[in-house]
Amino acid sequence: MHNPDGHVVFVDGARVPTPSLPFRYYGVARWDALPKDNDGRADWDHVPTSEPFVIRPPASPWLFPLDLPLELLARAASGRPDTTIEIAVRPRPADPRSEREFTNAESTAVAARAHDARIAR
Repeated sequence: MHNPDGHVVFVDGARVPTPSLPFRYYGVARWDALPKDNDGRADWDHVPTSEPFVIRPPASPWLFPLDLPLELLARAASGRPDTTIEIAVRPRPADPRSEREFTNAESTAVAARAHDARIAR
């Protein structure tokens, strides 16, 4: 697992304190990352991110009962197959309504509501 920014990472719901994981079963797992704090303050420029990753088996499961010997031979010949994951959180999407849009499109309606509220008091 490659986490250059030091975000808080969870794999299948469990927090991962180290950059490497012990042996995991083959299949699909999911990593979740929370943005790292900036000087003790929350990072509001990024959003929590979650993505699945696949750990592929070295031998086809259709080869039963030969899959275990084939897996052991493949591991002896080429070593342990590792899966590397790049952890990166996404930036916060831009707000679809900017200040200019609000000012131009709804300023008269907001002013009218404020005037009505002032009269109602």
